Amino acid sequence: MAFNSVSYLAVATPSTSRTGDFPLTATVAADVATLVADGVAPTQGHVNTLNTDWGTYLTAENLKRAGVVNIEYDTTLTINQIREAIRSLLFKIEGTF
Repeated sequence: MAFNSVSYLAVATPSTSRTGDFPLTATVAADVATLVADGVAPTQGHVNTLNTDWGTYLTAENLKRAGVVNIEYDTTLTINQIREAIRSLLFKIEGTF
């Protein structure tokens, strides 16, 4: 079966994950902006949200710096389509070095 198999995969470092598993920098920045808008009396909920997102972001950033990547794929694909997509991705990666 001939198809552009790489289009079925998304490879991303954790802190830029498309699925929202890891908050982007913008999420943490929005949390900080919310606290700033709270003024002298930030709500505990806003503090907790920032704390949670910051911890998740730091974990993701540490994984990124360690060279860990996520490979995401469409779960409706067959195992052979996934294998072909990975082979195609490896071929493209090897061609860049």
